[in-house]
Amino acid sequence: MGAGAIVSTATDLTTFANALFSEKLVNAESLNQMTTFLNGFGLGLFQYPFGQRIGFGHGGGIDGFSSSLIYYDDGNISYALTSNGGSYTINDISLVVLNAAYGVPFVVPTFHRRKLKLTAEQLDPYLGVYSSSEISLKITITQENATLYAQATGQDKFPLDATELNVFEFDPAGIVLEFDVEQKTMILKQSGAVFHYKKD
Repeated sequence: MGAGAIVSTATDLTTFANALFSEKLVNAESLNQMTTFLNGFGLGLFQYPFGQRIGFGHGGGIDGFSSSLIYYDDGNISYALTSNGGSYTINDISLVVLNAAYGVPFVVPTFHRRKLKLTAEQLDPYLGVYSSSEISLKITITQENATLYAQATGQDKFPLDATELNVFEFDPAGIVLEFDVEQKTMILKQSGAVFHYKKD
């Protein structure tokens, strides 16, 4: 059962997106309001950059279930993914599918990654508060008992698993964080979206 007892399929979601963005559900004025962003937020929609393209959609995740719905008017592409397999990274799957849809070369990702065990000292360089000019949410990185945690503004913190040096994941929500310790930067990837962060 989904949040609010709503059950759907990927086909239902793309049908909904096609109807929404062809103005069959709301008029042009309302759609314009939904896709007008203030501090990284629209009305019920998020922006999903993919290369030079900007898509609109929404994602979700709870208890090992995750989903993503994105619409790109460049090519009139609606993309939906629903998953109940927490070992698969939605962001990696989304990037491969979108690359294929646009005819961009891609490499099929490795879905079952091994997890690295890092010491508290190895995790220290990642700690801090990160900000982005692309989205208003700040992300605070902390650690407890040699486990790295991320917490976005106004949200609960969640644990991160190291899959390789400088790369951490939170599988239930399909989140990947890639750090560059020397440059003090971090890249957030989720549901096909990519956001660039700098340590404050």
